[in-house]
Amino acid sequence: MLVSARMHKVRIIVLKRHTDALTEAVGRLGVLQLTETAGPAAPPAEAAEPGQNKQRIQRCRELHSRLGALMGWLGVEQPSTPADAGSERMSLEDVEALIRTVEARTETVGTRLEALAEETQRVQEAIEQLAPYRELNVPPRELAETALLNVVAGDIPDWQIPACRAVLPADAILVPLGVAPRPEQTGAPDRHELRRVLVLSSLRSRFAVQTILEERQFRPSDLPAAYESAPATIHEAATARRDELAREQEVVQAPLREQGRELAPTLADACRAVGVEERVAEAAQSFGATWATAIMTGWCPADKVEAVRGEVERVTAGQAVFESSEATAEDIEEGRVPTLAQQPRWLKPFGRLAHSMGEPTYREVEPTPLFAISFLLLFGLIFGDLGHGLCLLAIGLITYFKSKKPAARDMGYVIAAAGSSSALFGTFFQGAFFGKSLHDWGWPLTLALEPLRWTPGEDAAGAGANVLRYLAIALVAGVVLISTGVILNVINCVRRGDLAGGLLGRFGVVGIVFYWSALALAVKLAVAGPGGADLWLAMGLIVPLVLLALHEPIYALLTRRKKLWDGSPAIGLLEGVVEAFETAMTYLANTFSFLRVAAFALSHGALCLTIFVIQGMVKGPAAILWYSIVFVLGTALIIGLEGLIVAIQVCRLEYYEFFSKFFRAEGTRFKPFRLD
Repeated sequence: MLVSARMHKVRIIVLKRHTDALTEAVGRLGVLQLTETAGPAAPPAEAAEPGQNKQRIQRCRELHSRLGALMGWLGVEQPSTPADAGSERMSLEDVEALIRTVEARTETVGTRLEALAEETQRVQEAIEQLAPYRELNVPPRELAETALLNVVAGDIPDWQIPACRAVLPADAILVPLGVAPRPEQTGAPDRHELRRVLVLSSLRSRFAVQTILEERQFRPSDLPAAYESAPATIHEAATARRDELAREQEVVQAPLREQGRELAPTLADACRAVGVEERVAEAAQSFGATWATAIMTGWCPADKVEAVRGEVERVTAGQAVFESSEATAEDIEEGRVPTLAQQPRWLKPFGRLAHSMGEPTYREVEPTPLFAISFLLLFGLIFGDLGHGLCLLAIGLITYFKSKKPAARDMGYVIAAAGSSSALFGTFFQGAFFGKSLHDWGWPLTLALEPLRWTPGEDAAGAGANVLRYLAIALVAGVVLISTGVILNVINCVRRGDLAGGLLGRFGVVGIVFYWSALALAVKLAVAGPGGADLWLAMGLIVPLVLLALHEPIYALLTRRKKLWDGSPAIGLLEGVVEAFETAMTYLANTFSFLRVAAFALSHGALCLTIFVIQGMVKGPAAILWYSIVFVLGTALIIGLEGLIVAIQVCRLEYYEFFSKFFRAEGTRFKPFRLD
């Protein structure tokens, strides 16, 4: 689980007549990531090979588009999986003939449907144009042509309408007509909804009305003067026509649906055939070629190499060359080897979070198992409560079983796992049930380490008895995670051959010696006070810092490099001193950053106590009802808002305090060629 799957480089040389069949077989296996192959120079007759593949791809896409349009008309769902292995696949010529036949059978109906669709679009546009004026029962032309009135139409924020009416002249009126269409723009959305309004006034007041409207963000628009009838009448007629067109479309489509049920299997087979042909042609673009052979290269997990070899033997009847070899040091150093995480099913949802920063390189430790364990431990430590945990577990399970999208299901799984951790910590560590003490209720299997513990009516002075313990627990958790990250970085450096980084780097052996010496000195001074051993512990601080400051010349001496510094010795020494100081500050800041674990645990306890205080203030005949409302709303706030904040803070600790020590995230994910 902590290392990537071992990869082999595969090279297959196959006769051209077997290329498509073998590509399809490899695509069905889905275990080979294809790479670009530079084959030997081909004769001029073969120079058009890449262009031929592009033409195949273009033809497949055109056929797929035509099939999609036909299947949409006929109400046939497009298949999402390729045809089964061994089944006879339609050729592109057969698919094209089928499309022509079906298009001829549906041409008349299709033409009628297109005409209906165009008319429906025109009617819909008229409805949208008239929507703001649908309450206006006077023809706009009559209003616009009057010589006695000034008529203005436009859009204004709805909150400005009362203020605008208050300052308009006495002979002016403002009539709201409807919601204005929202303008298409790329900026921030309007804070308030726009209203289409009609303003009528006498001619002598038109300038005053114009000034008042401009001061209140009024945007003029043209009246629909082309309409002889009232907009309300036209809008009603257009709506009725749209409904009539929809019913007519249903009648016209009825025979198409019948044909669709009849042709569905054949069209689905054609769609699968085109999809397979397109994927095969796309894959062939990466192949090398000679006048008679094609060369396929790629990366394959070591345990799947024999399966690929077996398919090559089966498809080509032994008329192919199959070679496989381990990834070379050059491949690994250049980052050409893809990474395939070997994770059990229960870990994969956490992989989305762990890999959000990027993919590990081929020689790096896979961070997902460590992320999952530390995430759940930190979440339970902060949010430990049996009641709240069970609520999160229920929310996660509902999300997992009700969602159809994989991302949503994975998120539900993570929420359920976090809820389980919260419930377990709340039962055995904090001893809390919706903020109430399980220890007070007689539950013996708990450490009763509640962040804040207070019973209404008692003295609140002892509520924070566990605060110092929580601070110490948070620091210990930080020390363990930071130390683990540094150790993993040393392992990664050794695996990729970076001995200098593993030994003299800030997160190498020198760095961990400094960190542990600093911790030992701090604990010793806090527990036993100053003493004779302090000097030796101080040396454990000073010597690593000196080595960090001089790591460049030390590495030059170890590798027998003539030049101690790449540049000026003074600049190199200054940079080393700054790096040593920055290393000390980084370890200090990262360690104290884990105090947020205690801070958010105390915040969780404080919110629970706040709910108890508010419940204690509820009195009167409806006290039970209000007591229940306070409990439900308070619990929803804790689970929804605080639970989200805690999850974000835990991820922050994981990414910046833990992952930053060992995870470079410069790898590429293994993406095998598949037909689907």
